Amino acid sequence: MAKRKQYDLVGYVYDRCSKDNKFKEEEIIKIPGVLFDSLEDIDKFTANFSSLYDLSEYLGKNYENKTRFSIRISDNSERFSYRSVIYNNPSLSEVIDKLKEGTIIVAGKKRTVKLYTGSSTYFKDIWEIVEKKILEEDRDWFNQVFSGSWYLTLINQYFNRDPFEISPSITILDLERAFKDYGVLRKYLTFKENSVVSNLNVTTSNIPTETIIDKSEVKTGNYTDDIAFDDEEDDYDKEEFFDEKELGMMAGDGDVPFGFRGRRI
Repeated sequence: MAKRKQYDLVGYVYDRCSKDNKFKEEEIIKIPGVLFDSLEDIDKFTANFSSLYDLSEYLGKNYENKTRFSIRISDNSERFSYRSVIYNNPSLSEVIDKLKEGTIIVAGKKRTVKLYTGSSTYFKDIWEIVEKKILEEDRDWFNQVFSGSWYLTLINQYFNRDPFEISPSITILDLERAFKDYGVLRKYLTFKENSVVSNLNVTTSNIPTETIIDKSEVKTGNYTDDIAFDDEEDDYDKEEFFDEKELGMMAGDGDVPFGFRGRRI
């Protein structure tokens, strides 16, 4: 039986002077009249705030000491993973409102995903950018944007195909269909808009009072991050860390699979 997940918006106090855990006092953010049943619910809520400062002001004095926010995902075995918060993207609601859970077949394999079923200009404009990168065969770009994602596997399969194959196993139409998976789209949005640190890896077997930082990657753009669904649990056990100054730019990010074991900074 599939494990039911719980999604919480959580706040932290960032202590750049700490020699051990810099993220402390983790607390679930409670908002009167607002319930989050999925990661998309939280995304839709936070994407309407221009920045973490705008969100903090909205939350008021109950959480005025929190200097960073992220999304904590837990299952019924008390395992936790974290995703960073998406800010300043009100158009994302157009996508979230048209998500439908279903099964798609890409390159002969079935995948159960949360699929975008609409046709908004917002999504079309994004796909045109990705399609252009596919036609240019920009491998480096895809390696950066979709690192650790099943979508990168599909992209590489397409790039490595036999161009003279009569019945190709994967086409651009397959890649477009796969890109409608919300998890894949969120990967793109993270890379495109994130001007601070994304993919802060945090995991623990209990509700933490202090947050452990395992890995960080600097991105360029606005405030956001990316998501990995269960089927994206690839190898995140990499020694890639940043100094205190870089971590000081952190805006509350995280993207690790359940059960990840990382190294403490």
